[in-house]
Amino acid sequence: MSQENVELAKRFNEAERGDIEAAMEFVAEDVVAIELGDRVDTPRVFRGRDAWLGYYGQAAEVFDDYVREIDEWVDAGDWVIAVGRWVGKGKSSGVPVAGRAINAARWRDGQIVEYLFGFSSKEAALEAVRARD
Repeated sequence: MSQENVELAKRFNEAERGDIEAAMEFVAEDVVAIELGDRVDTPRVFRGRDAWLGYYGQAAEVFDDYVREIDEWVDAGDWVIAVGRWVGKGKSSGVPVAGRAINAARWRDGQIVEYLFGFSSKEAALEAVRARD
């Protein structure tokens, strides 16, 4: 089952590149997405597909060609960890941007039901998903 989740994660990532509506088909209606980043004590929580989609919409307002490039997929049972970066360019400036992106998605019945993003390392993501199982 877990290799199947890795394949689903790859398909989700590909859909994110050009068809956000198709990407959202991989996301459960009641998904819980948590942005960790620098907010370890007070992470931002997005409940539901619409809230998550709103978060994506904010990035689309600021960046062009903003895509996630994945260097490594980590099979962690129900979880898939994606290690890579977001790249794009400023919409008004045209300046290239890039930022590290390490995310973990818990899959159930072909959809993401929990999504954690903003990890500082693959090891931190692995530790977090082990703690959530």
